[in-house]
Amino acid sequence: MQGNFDLIVGDGLRRIRSEDSGVQRKFIDNVARARGMDSGVLWETGAVFIPNDEYLAVYCGAAIREYGYDCYDDEGLCKWNNNLVVPITDVAGKVVAIGGFNPFIYLSSKESGCKTTNYYKYSNSLVYKKGRYLYSMPGIYEKSVKDGYAFLVDGLFDCITLTGLGFNALALLGSSVSPEIVVQLRFVRRVILIADNDSAGTKLYETLKKQLAGLELFKQNLAKDIDDALKSEERGKVINLLHNVANNGFLTVNLIRMRTNLKKIKNY
Repeated sequence: MQGNFDLIVGDGLRRIRSEDSGVQRKFIDNVARARGMDSGVLWETGAVFIPNDEYLAVYCGAAIREYGYDCYDDEGLCKWNNNLVVPITDVAGKVVAIGGFNPFIYLSSKESGCKTTNYYKYSNSLVYKKGRYLYSMPGIYEKSVKDGYAFLVDGLFDCITLTGLGFNALALLGSSVSPEIVVQLRFVRRVILIADNDSAGTKLYETLKKQLAGLELFKQNLAKDIDDALKSEERGKVINLLHNVANNGFLTVNLIRMRTNLKKIKNY
C-alpha cells in the first residue's frame, strides 16, 4: 500500500490543485488568515483544504476509501474533512503521508484559551512511519545541503513559517530519531536545533547531539515554540537573531533569554 500512496493520494492532491485551484486558493487564504501567516507560503507547501466528506474521493478515485490509505472510515466519513492537508514527501519527492490542520478547532481553542486541544493529525502508522522522514517544503532539503545549514524543528508550521521567512528549515514531526533521519541530517554541515520550550525539547537535543557532531541549539523563552515566538511582539528581534545564527559558523549552544538579556546580545 505504501508504494501506491503517491499514485493515489499524491496524484489526487496534485489534481485538486490543478483543477480546483481557484477555490483552493480562497480556502488557503482563509486558513492563512486564521493562523496569521502568508497565504503564498502556505500555497507553496502543496497543501489543499478538504471541505466535505466526498471531496477527496472525487479527485483521488474510489481506491482512496480503502483502509490502508487512512483517509475514510467504515461509515464513509473522511478523516481529513475540514482539514488543511499538507503532503509529506520522501527525499525523492514522493508523497508518503499527509499531515492535517483543522483551522476551526484551532480558532475555537484560541477563543477558549484551551492549550491542550489538538488540531493536528497525521496519517496513521500503517501509512506513515514517523521518525523515518524529514518534512521540508519543496526543494529545501537540497538547498540545506548546498547552503551548509538548516534549522531543525519539531512542528509542521514551525518549519513552514521559517521557510517562508527565507530560512532553510526541516521538521521531525515528532520526537523520534531514527537512523534514517540521522543519515539525512549528516549531509547538512550545520544542523541548528530549535527545540520547543519543554522537557521533550531538551530530551530531543540530548538525543540528537550524541549522533550529530557539532549539533547547535537555538533556544528562546518567549513562547512554547518558534512559530509562536515569531507571532510575539519580539518578532523582529527573533528574526534578526535567526539570521545571525544562520550566517555565522560557530558551533555553540545558544541560549537566548529574550526578555531579560536580549539587549546584551549584540554580536550574534
